[in-house]
Amino acid sequence: MKTRSGTKHDAAFNARVREIGRSIFELADAARPRPWQKAWWLDRMMGLLDCDDQLRARAFQFVDCLPSLRSGAELTRHLAEYFDDPALPLPAPLRAVWLPGPLFAARSAVIGRAARFGAVQMAGRFITGYDVPSVIRTIEHLRARGMAFTLDVLGESTTSHAQADRYAQVYHDLIEQVAPVARNWKEIPRIDRDPAGAMPRINLSIKLTGLDPYFDAIDPDR
Repeated sequence: MKTRSGTKHDAAFNARVREIGRSIFELADAARPRPWQKAWWLDRMMGLLDCDDQLRARAFQFVDCLPSLRSGAELTRHLAEYFDDPALPLPAPLRAVWLPGPLFAARSAVIGRAARFGAVQMAGRFITGYDVPSVIRTIEHLRARGMAFTLDVLGESTTSHAQADRYAQVYHDLIEQVAPVARNWKEIPRIDRDPAGAMPRINLSIKLTGLDPYFDAIDPDR
């Protein structure tokens, strides 16, 4: 059985919760990207990829071959080869851009530049950097926004001991060069501390498949 004072306290508490909730939703809506901003188009692109595993896989395959494609015509041809599939959930106007027809050469040049720009922007959401200095710039930018992170090293499926050694060296370089920088960062309590105390400022995901070409999760003895 609740007392009257307890009931008043509960009502005040619930009102405060609703007030905070409304404030959060208002701030989120105000920060939402608009159609004239690059982030809005990237969000739409990622939303499209997230809705279909096959489409996402083909998008990353296309990004993987992108550096070898030089001309707009090559880019347009590869777009058609990867995405001209009725089973993929693409809007009809998007499919039309790579079809032969009037002004195809001019369209190919525009399509090529747009595809390269979009692929680079999409990759930028997942790849923090290509060397240690660019990684440091990225994670310092994340910290400035009050965000914590964990670092992954790409290309972890090694096929030789030399490849595994190079992969291990990348880990060593990150630890030896990023950790001293992190020690000098100004503390941000909400991401650097929890109820148990200080938390690591750098998190690095170690992938065993990158450290041994014969690693097999279902063969632990070997």
